[in-house]
Amino acid sequence: MSSCNKSEERLKGVTKQNVVSSFPQTGFEEDIFTVYGNNLNNSSIRITFNDKDLNIIEKYNDKVLAVIPGKENANEAQVKVYMNSELVLSSVFTYDVKELLYKVITYAGTGERGFLDGPLLSAKLWYCEGVEYDNLGNLYIADRDNNTVRKIAKNSDEITTLLGNNRLSGYINGPANIARLNYPWKIAADNNGNIFVADGGNSAIRKIDNSGNVTTYAGTNSPGLVDGTTTTARFKRPVDVIFDKTGNLYVADDNNHVIRKISTDGTVTTLAGNGTPGYADGSKSVSRLNLPSGLALDDSGNLYIADRMNNRIRKLSPDGTLSTLVGTTAGSIDGPFTTATINQPYGIAYHKAENSLIIAELGGHKIRKIDLTEQVVTTIAGSTQGFADGYGTSAKFNQPTDVTIDPEGNIVVADLTNSRIRKIIKK
Repeated sequence: MSSCNKSEERLKGVTKQNVVSSFPQTGFEEDIFTVYGNNLNNSSIRITFNDKDLNIIEKYNDKVLAVIPGKENANEAQVKVYMNSELVLSSVFTYDVKELLYKVITYAGTGERGFLDGPLLSAKLWYCEGVEYDNLGNLYIADRDNNTVRKIAKNSDEITTLLGNNRLSGYINGPANIARLNYPWKIAADNNGNIFVADGGNSAIRKIDNSGNVTTYAGTNSPGLVDGTTTTARFKRPVDVIFDKTGNLYVADDNNHVIRKISTDGTVTTLAGNGTPGYADGSKSVSRLNLPSGLALDDSGNLYIADRMNNRIRKLSPDGTLSTLVGTTAGSIDGPFTTATINQPYGIAYHKAENSLIIAELGGHKIRKIDLTEQVVTTIAGSTQGFADGYGTSAKFNQPTDVTIDPEGNIVVADLTNSRIRKIIKK
């Protein structure tokens, strides 16, 4: 009995003198787990979750830092701390299950504005505005303030430049090494591997063919609101483009506050809006938009519009009727379509596997999800303005402007003011 009491006293003494507490008690995988105490850097210390050793990354006199491992079958882990092979602390860690669904990582860029090709996390971008995949799995980036289109080839770990050169702007057609853009906004790819760019500063739609030759697909490099043919039609800062299944190209003609259509026969028409900013649902003759900035198409041919300054997501049905799907005043409130709010939606993508819309919320610095089946809006990543990788709302963005879905179903984000490409992986 006396021996047992001495053992208990020894354990309590070690705990009091060397290990005091641990933090956090709840959190996410890959967060930092900290053990606090005294003289910890002079001791042999082990930390285990469910009897598996954690990776200790730093040891100090008063604390030891380790990496929280991935969740196994249970939502809880038994935590044990050993010092010099003796158990000195035991507790329970609970995984936050809800936000483990979405993990945000940096896919490309350093955050330092510049122009540099090379490895993904060493390459430099300057206000990357748009992202889009072609049907081969190559990712294209509208690197707006560099006046370039960048490319990340499928399975590549490097960024290359497809068109443009180190911030040189202009309106020049020809081979990609001499062609010039002026503020490329967003990008579309057709089924033949041609790339189309909303060349906002030139008020034109540009085409990069498979051989790298650049031409003007529509527009005259003179701003205006004129329908007609691709050679006579005029746009005013087009910011997004998207193809339907039959090869028609839709254009978010931002400063004209309208949606345009370029048919396969080369005819340009206006589908919604009249050239003045406003808000109204209905047919083409009465509908109004206010700086439409993003487009997405579902499998039924419905065109969804990020109506930025109206803080709404609009729906243009195949019969030409414009309606409001989500939004009222500016805000980032989750919930049913009738009460949810959006803060300057700027980019939008249709996630076919989930029958949902993914929104780059410029004003709220968040990525939102609109579930078209359940008719509910949720925030899947982002919180306050800034930069941070992590899970769900622990991650931070700085004015995200575009989203696209990669071949594995992950969300790729153009994080404009962070000059980075981010990726959201569903766990």
